[in-house]
Amino acid sequence: MDIEKEIKDIIAAVIVSNPFLGLLLKRTWIFTSDDVPTAATNGLTIIVNEKFFSSLSNTEKAFVLLHELMHIILKHTIRSKELEKRYGKAVVNVAADAKANQYLREYLCEYRHKLKIQPVWPEELPLDDVDRMSLEEVAEKLAHIASFMRTDVFIKRFCDSVLNNDIYAGAGVKKILKTLNKGDEGDDNVSDDSEIEKRVDRKVMEVVDAGVTPAGMKRLVDEILQSRISWRQLLRTALITAGKNVKRTWCRLNKKLPYVWPGKTLYATDIVVLIDTSASISDDELKQFIAEIHSMRKLGKVIVVPWDADVYEPVTITTTSTLLKGGGGTKLKPALELVDRKFRNSAVIIILSDWAISDIDDDDVKALLLKYRNKIIAVTSSREPPSFLKRIKIT
Repeated sequence: MDIEKEIKDIIAAVIVSNPFLGLLLKRTWIFTSDDVPTAATNGLTIIVNEKFFSSLSNTEKAFVLLHELMHIILKHTIRSKELEKRYGKAVVNVAADAKANQYLREYLCEYRHKLKIQPVWPEELPLDDVDRMSLEEVAEKLAHIASFMRTDVFIKRFCDSVLNNDIYAGAGVKKILKTLNKGDEGDDNVSDDSEIEKRVDRKVMEVVDAGVTPAGMKRLVDEILQSRISWRQLLRTALITAGKNVKRTWCRLNKKLPYVWPGKTLYATDIVVLIDTSASISDDELKQFIAEIHSMRKLGKVIVVPWDADVYEPVTITTTSTLLKGGGGTKLKPALELVDRKFRNSAVIIILSDWAISDIDDDDVKALLLKYRNKIIAVTSSREPPSFLKRIKIT
């Protein structure tokens, strides 16, 4: 069978069985080159050796493409550069392979015994709970083990895979022979790490927003969306306090002593997030804001209010697609007035912005910020919020 037809059939099959991986694979350029012995990625495209690839079964071909795709999704070519300087190429490649294959186990569970290429699975490493570690943590622990072994012994013990050394900076491939799949426009000619990272993040987020992420891939999304703020620690006191606060009301009678003692109603414990989506917010800033919101979701109900010059309809987040509204100027007053009308009993009010806000000196804005100052956490990516607020800067 023609190799290009094989690639198209594999992509179609993956889209049916796992739309998240399938859609990302469809958007990835795939080439052939004799400059790689088996398969590799430069962080954005996949390169296979045609002779090697043709020798594999259909299951193995799918695994090879998905393995390289997972390196791309997890940005291993970028993250591995500094790690290799500290721990060496062999150690980092084993760590990266284990983390890449971590997310393929469930998808390939019924086919794993049919693979002859001996991939590195997380449970085969002499480490506890690799699934919950980052690439950096796995590499560090493996490096400690490797320090007690000769390099050749380590490679023989852990690198017994034809896909070893499959992440590289791009210089290893000098001649492309065939184009097997056309991915997103421009991805085939990018070498800058920051641009590669931006493109990968955008594609992953777009597929996540499409709502096709299967349950087995949820942890992968968690790993991609890295929060820079420890929200659990920051919000713990506020949420516990809010959960214990009650107000007495005769609208609800006490069940044990009706008409003698009023009933109680718990204050709301929602986390309300005002996210600035104005034109002054860069793609990187917006991506980080979304990562912070994604991290907060684990702590309770999160209500998101997008705003720029206007305020948009509040949403309880399940995906990030509903956040990407706006693009105009930046006025905080409409968003604060919405909070004052609908969410005054919320436990915490988090404002994500660059704080380049045109009405920040408006008397009504100041009054509302002061009114809720004990609940507000002002997160900024640029300018300083008012000094009377609790402030956190992310860079």
